[in-house]
Amino acid sequence: MRWFVSGQEKEEKTPFKMIDLVKEREELIKKHLAGASGIEIVNGYTQVVDKFIKEQWERLIPKTVVDEVAIIAIGGYGRKEMSFYSDADLLILHVEKPSAILKDAIVHFVQSLWDNKLKLDHSFRTIEECLQIAKSDFFAFMAMLTPRFLGGNHALFDQLIQKLNKYLIIPHRQQILKNIWERREKRHQHYNQHAYLLEPHIKEGSGGLRDIHTLRWATIVAFGQEELPVFSPKEKEQLAEALDFLWRVRNHLHYLSKRENDELSFVYQEKIAHFLGFKDSPRIKAVENFMRAFFTHTFEVKHITRLFFNYIWEEQKSSFFFYQRKILAPGIDLCDGQIRVDNKEVFLKQPALLIKVYTWAANLDASFSFNTQILLSKAVEELKGYLSEDIGVRDAFLEFLNTQKDILPFLEDMTYQGLFCAIFPEWHNILHLPQHNLYHIYTVDLHAFHTVEEVKRLRQGKYKDKYPIFTKVAQTCDDLDTLLLAALFHDFGKGIGPPHEETGANETEKILKRWRFPQKICENIIWLIRHHLLLSHIAQRRDIGEEKIIIDTAQIVG
Repeated sequence: MRWFVSGQEKEEKTPFKMIDLVKEREELIKKHLAGASGIEIVNGYTQVVDKFIKEQWERLIPKTVVDEVAIIAIGGYGRKEMSFYSDADLLILHVEKPSAILKDAIVHFVQSLWDNKLKLDHSFRTIEECLQIAKSDFFAFMAMLTPRFLGGNHALFDQLIQKLNKYLIIPHRQQILKNIWERREKRHQHYNQHAYLLEPHIKEGSGGLRDIHTLRWATIVAFGQEELPVFSPKEKEQLAEALDFLWRVRNHLHYLSKRENDELSFVYQEKIAHFLGFKDSPRIKAVENFMRAFFTHTFEVKHITRLFFNYIWEEQKSSFFFYQRKILAPGIDLCDGQIRVDNKEVFLKQPALLIKVYTWAANLDASFSFNTQILLSKAVEELKGYLSEDIGVRDAFLEFLNTQKDILPFLEDMTYQGLFCAIFPEWHNILHLPQHNLYHIYTVDLHAFHTVEEVKRLRQGKYKDKYPIFTKVAQTCDDLDTLLLAALFHDFGKGIGPPHEETGANETEKILKRWRFPQKICENIIWLIRHHLLLSHIAQRRDIGEEKIIIDTAQIVG
């Protein structure tokens, strides 16, 4: 078996002019500043580095020893993803017993690359050494999955590919895929810490470039190719747009930092927003519009990656015939921990099932099959004009909101599928909307989801030791729907305009009337949204020991 990667063509024997690497990079920076796409720049700089390395190779490696060695671009350089200050990952692959002439020539070759200001990360190894390092070093192995032949003995390059397949990929495919996924999950856990949510890491963060690399690695290991085999034109377009956007951001971050840098810190966010042409809108700053685009792309990449791995796991399993099935509803069953839907018509006939499947998934600790996720997305697209006024959908959503299990990942999946915005079209106002300050770490929509979960955790007694009074109040509340809906919509106005507690209350009132809630419940929810900042303002801006303040606050609260 052999996987197909770009750049495995034979080396062209055309002469190269001596080039100035720094000058060529400066020319590419000019193109970048003039508006060139991300892919144009990273491919362009890769070509510059290719030309430079080949030039030095031709000049410094004697023809008599060329058959002893192959130079191979690996890692980000192999993928043709060179930003202005990226390392050039270079594998110098040699025969078991290289001659003294070759060793001496390689020393001069590497030194020449450094002397000419190329930031180099190189290794000098045999095929057997490559296999051994691949077994012990995950990222070294992944780097070798996307190689490009640059010069020397092409047969050595071919042998490396063949032996990686024969001794590592084919016999250990499932374990490698499991390792790729587990490392993604661990990386997400690390980069979902508060600091990285405010100042995301373009490469390693959730939905960043590394997630796209993960897709590529998994595709090579699972299917022996680089072309994703399962996605619709929509997902492929989302990935392409996200990749180019992330590259443009990364290229400009390198330019501003004058070094390799993947941390999108506050000091650079406004500058990059301005460069990319984002403007202030009546209610949203330019930098918030930029970060909103950033979070939209990374959110999509994150969920596409999960969807793809779901497909891979199903492909690796035996037939579902051998697993016990549990019927959840006509056309919907639970099999091996996955909810499976027979066809799209199941949802089209009963739109409330679009919500009920999420309730079942939460309560049964289940996931959706790959096909179910595809069918769900298609059904939402067809029904999105009707869901916002469907009373059956309303009741199913309230049931889902009230489940005792953690629903945060399902709320995120509803968002990706377009279901949440189909139920609440007004949600588009706050979708992926960041808050450019140090007090809110989540986008407005995720902040709302977390607030719902925190209310439920409080009611479940998770904070009884730390907040005993709040816990008791939450547990004695006899109208959980009111509390949860107020939590969900409390910051709704941030996508409309100030004061957000007032505009949010007005917008929420429209939804509640559309859903035909009783007048008293509507009034309570609106009151909570309109006054959700009251106690915070009193505590931070007033003298809470003053009698009048206490009386006035008590009268408002009632």
